Amino acid sequence: MRDYAAITHSGNIRHHNEDCFSADAEMGLWIVADGVGGHTSGEVASKIACETISDQVRKGEDLLPAIHSAHDKVLREISARSAGDTLPDEGGEENNMGTTVVALRLRQNRFQLAWAGDSRAYKWHGRLTQLTQDHSFVGELMAKGVLTKEQAARHPERHVITQSVGVSAEMALEAESLDGKLGKYEQLLLCSDGLTDELSESVIALEMHRHKSPKAQADALLEAALQAGGRDNITIIVIGPESNSSHDPDVTQEIGTSTKDKIRRKTRQWAKQRYWRGILWLVLGLVSGVGLLVLVTGVG
Repeated sequence: MRDYAAITHSGNIRHHNEDCFSADAEMGLWIVADGVGGHTSGEVASKIACETISDQVRKGEDLLPAIHSAHDKVLREISARSAGDTLPDEGGEENNMGTTVVALRLRQNRFQLAWAGDSRAYKWHGRLTQLTQDHSFVGELMAKGVLTKEQAARHPERHVITQSVGVSAEMALEAESLDGKLGKYEQLLLCSDGLTDELSESVIALEMHRHKSPKAQADALLEAALQAGGRDNITIIVIGPESNSSHDPDVTQEIGTSTKDKIRRKTRQWAKQRYWRGILWLVLGLVSGVGLLVLVTGVG
C-alpha cells in the first residue's frame, strides 16, 4: 500500500480555481485536470473530466476510452450551452470550454498513464523523469529537436496546447497512454502546468529529495511554486513509495547519486549567493553611512 497526497490552489493571481483532481486509493486511480475557458467554464470541464473518468474506470473501462468518454460529455455540455440551456451569458463566449487531463491507474507494481494536453506525470527515485510528453506547440517542437527544454520553458507560445478534452468536436482527440512498472522505492508525481511553469525540474527534484513523505513533498512543492510567482492554478498529486520502504537511504543513495550531487552543488551555490548578497548589503550600508556623515559634516 502506498501513501499519497493531493493538493490544489488557485495561486496568487487567479481569483478562482479551474483545476480539479480526483484521488481514489482503493481503486488505484488518480487524476489531474486543468480547465481552459472563460470564468467558470474551465472548472466545469475539469470537473466533468474527473467525474467521468472515475465513473467509467469504476465500470471497468481502461483510461484511454474513459478519457474519450469525458471528451464526449464535455462536448455535449458545450452543445447544451450553445443551445441556450445553461448559457452563462448572452454572448456565449464561454461555450468552448475544455481541459487537459493526466490520469494514473496503479495496481500493485504496475501502472498505466493516459493524458491529453500539458498536465504531466513524473517518476521520482533520486532523479526526476518526465513520463508524459506535452501535447503543446512547444512540446511538438521539442519532440522534433527544434527546441531544447530550456528554450521551450521561455517560448512565448508555450501555453498553446494541441490536445484537450472538449473545446471542439472538429479537433479529433488523440490522447496517449503508456504502461510501466513502479519499484517499491519509486514515486509518481502528477501536476498541472501551474507547478512546472514556476519551478524547473531541478528545483522540483530538490524539494522531492529534501522531504520524505508525500504530504511534505506536495506541501513543499506548492509553497515553492507560490513563492516563485504562483501565476496559475496549481495542482499536485504525489504517490509515495511502498509504505514499508519510505526511508531506505541505501537505495536512494545507490539510484540517485548523480541527482544528490547536483542538489548539493545547487545548495552550495544558493549559500554562496546569500553570502555575497549579505556582503553587498553591508557594503552599501557602510557607503550610505559614510555619505550621510560627510553630508552632515559639510552642513555643519
